Amino acid sequence: MRDRQRSAPRRATASPSTATRTSGSPAWASGRRYTPDRKKGFQGLGSGYWTMFQGPGKNAKVQSAMGVAVDSRTPKRYFAWVAGDKAVVRIPASDTPLPNGQDVLVDGANYPAVKIAGQGKGVGVDRAQNVWNVSGDSSATRILVDAQGNMKWPDIFSPPIGANRCPAGDRCNTKDSPKSSPAPYTYSDFTGFGLTNFTDPKGFYSYLQEGCVGVQNGWNTRWIAVDWDAVVPPNTTLAVRARSGATAKPDDTWGAWTLPFPVSPADLIAGDALSPNYLADAYLQVEFHLTSNDQKSAPTLKSFHILFACDPGI
Repeated sequence: MRDRQRSAPRRATASPSTATRTSGSPAWASGRRYTPDRKKGFQGLGSGYWTMFQGPGKNAKVQSAMGVAVDSRTPKRYFAWVAGDKAVVRIPASDTPLPNGQDVLVDGANYPAVKIAGQGKGVGVDRAQNVWNVSGDSSATRILVDAQGNMKWPDIFSPPIGANRCPAGDRCNTKDSPKSSPAPYTYSDFTGFGLTNFTDPKGFYSYLQEGCVGVQNGWNTRWIAVDWDAVVPPNTTLAVRARSGATAKPDDTWGAWTLPFPVSPADLIAGDALSPNYLADAYLQVEFHLTSNDQKSAPTLKSFHILFACDPGI
């Protein structure tokens, strides 16, 4: 019998990329709301009806409709905001009845609008439910909105304070110099308000780790543990699961997922967490699941480490 040698455990480190829906139409002088037929479940999502808001802000000489966003003032009171030609228009979305078996045309000529700095394109709602516009000619404008949805006309004429470019009244110039032209082409939800309030607050991050491939012919991989550094506020969760396999891309030959580990570290040895956990499984996939029940908080995965060792085969 010869002695078996083991290498020192190896630690693989990774830092996930962070990535912190409302839909609108760039159709000329109109805004549209789609109401799916939810009685048929998922199959009915494509057989609903449209509410067309014709000429929103027309009497305020708004000639086009570009970006769109929706706020959430109360569970039963909300507005849609449309970026138009040098203006932002308010659409009373919650006060407009849903279509009943047919498309609906609504006259939006008298909808209130306020002037903004630059050419209107993107529109978004911030955490305080004020409205922002990012124009295509390198400027941004903030519109203060009260609890009832009334807009305050923004100051788009005051000069910047001191030597700063921003703020200048209620606007900011995004140009670094007279020769620069960022020309942002931002449309909807650039503040993340829609993503935070109108989508399912959960997601996952997956990572594939190569083990002892190429270290030395015939060496096996022992997967030991996964540990991570994260910020998990109250009413949020973060957990990891793992599985191993012999192929570089997960397929039907891979083992089953472990149960979720809600606390670091995830011990991949105790209790045969990985199944079947063959020593020939030279690849490991980890998958972090993140959820939140709080609109103002979200878990953050800052970094993680995968611990494994290379053992010589017999």
